[in-house]
Amino acid sequence: MSEEVGQTLDGRYQLSQLLGSSPASRVYLALDTNLSRLVVVRILNSDLTTDHQALQDFNARMHRESRASDDFIVKLLSGRTPTDTEVGLEAPYLVYQFLSGGSLRAMLDANGPLSVAQTVAIGLAVSRGLRIAHEKGAVHYDIRPSNILFDDNQVAHIKDFGLAKALAESSLTEPFGMGSNSVLYGAPELVTGADVDGKCDVYSLALVLAECVTGSVPLSGSTTAETLRIRADQDLELPAEMGPLRRLLESAGRVDPSQRPDAATLSHALSDISNDLTDDGPLPTVPTLDIGSETMEMERPVIATTVRSSKRSDGAELRDRPDPAVGNTDHAQSSTDSTSVVEDSADVDEPAVSKVHRFAEPASDPEPGFATVVDPTIQESLLEASKPRSFGPVEPFGRESGGNEGTELAAPPEPSGRPRRNKRRRVLVGVLLVVALAAGGYAFWWFQIRIPQHLVPTTQGQDVTVATKALKRLNFVVDTSQSDRRDGTKPGQVLSQSPAPGTSLSEGETVKLNVSLGPTLRTLPSLTGLSREDALNTLMASDLVLGTETPQADESVPAGTVISSGVSPDSPAVDANGQVPRDTAVDLVVSSGPAPRVVPSGLIGASVDQARAALEEVQLVANVLEAYDEKAPKGQIVSSSAASGEELPRGSKVTLTMSIGPAPITVPDVRGQSGSAGASALEKAGFEVEGIEGSPSGVILQTDPTPGEKRQRGTAVRIFTKSR
Repeated sequence: MSEEVGQTLDGRYQLSQLLGSSPASRVYLALDTNLSRLVVVRILNSDLTTDHQALQDFNARMHRESRASDDFIVKLLSGRTPTDTEVGLEAPYLVYQFLSGGSLRAMLDANGPLSVAQTVAIGLAVSRGLRIAHEKGAVHYDIRPSNILFDDNQVAHIKDFGLAKALAESSLTEPFGMGSNSVLYGAPELVTGADVDGKCDVYSLALVLAECVTGSVPLSGSTTAETLRIRADQDLELPAEMGPLRRLLESAGRVDPSQRPDAATLSHALSDISNDLTDDGPLPTVPTLDIGSETMEMERPVIATTVRSSKRSDGAELRDRPDPAVGNTDHAQSSTDSTSVVEDSADVDEPAVSKVHRFAEPASDPEPGFATVVDPTIQESLLEASKPRSFGPVEPFGRESGGNEGTELAAPPEPSGRPRRNKRRRVLVGVLLVVALAAGGYAFWWFQIRIPQHLVPTTQGQDVTVATKALKRLNFVVDTSQSDRRDGTKPGQVLSQSPAPGTSLSEGETVKLNVSLGPTLRTLPSLTGLSREDALNTLMASDLVLGTETPQADESVPAGTVISSGVSPDSPAVDANGQVPRDTAVDLVVSSGPAPRVVPSGLIGASVDQARAALEEVQLVANVLEAYDEKAPKGQIVSSSAASGEELPRGSKVTLTMSIGPAPITVPDVRGQSGSAGASALEKAGFEVEGIEGSPSGVILQTDPTPGEKRQRGTAVRIFTKSR
């Protein structure tokens, strides 16, 4: 792979630095010499490109996936595919947009968990990219932190869209989905054989965003098999620290894809959440070139560039322009039909000088009439990225070479002057040899004598475990013996560090961390016997907060009075001095008064004395009313204001209705009728005729009781008649 560094693909893409590799491909930082910009080139491994049909399948798949292009997706710019190269001659490659902000994986490894607001910003960008891709029929299949990159504005982009699926479908690599990284963030359906659509990307994104806040990937086992089993059986459940993201991501992490939101719904929900959050500042991105600079290879590839003959605005021809890759010492010459580069030479000491390759002429000039020259700042960035950060700043090969200062090579002669060209080539090789020897000594000093140095990263605000891991990765010694309490911090959170972030420190030196023990302490007040309002005021004055409030019936404690209080189970325990950290949650048990009373059964139909006794037994009061009743005997309860089994406050009144028998009826006026006729009328009205005083055929003069009086039904009436 190191031999490929310095090569130029198709006369345009110059490989500068290996960024990573896998069984299927190698990924390089490269320079697009046509447009003077950095790009990323992915080259398929040669042993995977012997099957012509597989390459064609891969090509077709990548063309389909390229439709997913969007502002939140790393753009597939160009490449060489099986349709334009012969199998076995040159491997296919893909050219992607270069984003300098590094990956989410690097960000989490270097800085630990992010805030909810920062996580929402990342999720919003990724979900928008997925929404556009899914609408165009493209699915990523492998959403994870290493596939999320950031641009200069800290906006997240999705990389390698469809690449994993394209490789799997073209049989260029192992079966998709079984790699440990893919399984760690993979949806259940990727390995169960169920139908797969964009919902699998939504599931993976939910796991990624959960890791951003909590620092760990949920639903993960100690082995791949255990992870697969957990994913197939359990829906995603997240802790309260996820805040407003909790319920949304739990819905996105359902085992059943049909119960998950799609990318569009997820994007809209994240947008709504973001409107209610406070900006927590910029994301702690880890620039790509900084990551690359940690490689322990000191390679300084020559950045050869195309300098074509062209006309300036004043008509003068642009010739004899120095090659910025070589610097001010060695100037490469150009003509209208070739690119000036340094060729391989047997006279060059191979161990001291990296192999310099011939570069082909670019196929076309992106801006005819202008020379294509690499920006020196890009060159220095590429050089800087090719060695450890502890090497210090890198300068291009140039005037510091010594006696060659100010030396320029004349323009190449016509073909008839070949001996002079060869002489100048030997001079150039000699100069390069001197530079190479100097560089070799320089490299020996860096690698063998000097202890590597690194910039101390920022750890303030991180969990001490995360901070320690990041520092030890740089071979620093970590001292966490200093601790303190500070309001607004959590136990284990780094308060400060020494030396300060950005300080250059040699490996083996100590970084001291001041670790929080949590907020400052407060005395836990006694709240028993206080009214609820007084208890809340006391908590506020003590810088404590209300936890759970539980109502409880009590026969002796008045309603609204605190029966007991204590620290919430999830809060730190009270210390030996009766103190707890500030903002500790305190639970209250508040009296709701006496327990409610249950109205006894059997009141209706009972005598008034029986009903009254039953109510008094449960501390309820009987309120007895009388009413006529045609059926119930006098003294019997015929109705109640409270039903049997109903709950009432202690001491409540229950109204009982007692029968006083049938209602009285009016004695009819039968005067003037004959005695026998009047008797019949009285009996018909409900009275009994006690007797007739006088002739039964005589006219009735009066009755007793007298007509119009009210008497109970069945009352006896005497009739008085006029004798004939």
